[in-house]
Amino acid sequence: MSDSTAAYGAQPAETATFATVTGGLIGNMVEWYDWTIYGLLSSVFASQFFPSGNAMTALLATLATFALGFVMRSDPSCCRRWPTNMAGGACWH
Repeated sequence: MSDSTAAYGAQPAETATFATVTGGLIGNMVEWYDWTIYGLLSSVFASQFFPSGNAMTALLATLATFALGFVMRSDPSCCRRWPTNMAGGACWH
């Protein structure tokens, strides 16, 4: 089949794969940049967002927030798997 018979707007497989991989890499780089900045500035965030009575408690609260976000972003389906199965829905994992 020649290129002239391809559907209008269709991309070759190589171009679509390159675009998918490039988009995934850019998204991953932005996400890790965000986590790195949060981790490096955690002492500043501790003094700005948490009570200043005890610096160590404020830093631990900041790092606990960091850890909670890091754990919850990995697999949000863990919160939906059990209710979906109990309701009779399919679980695609």
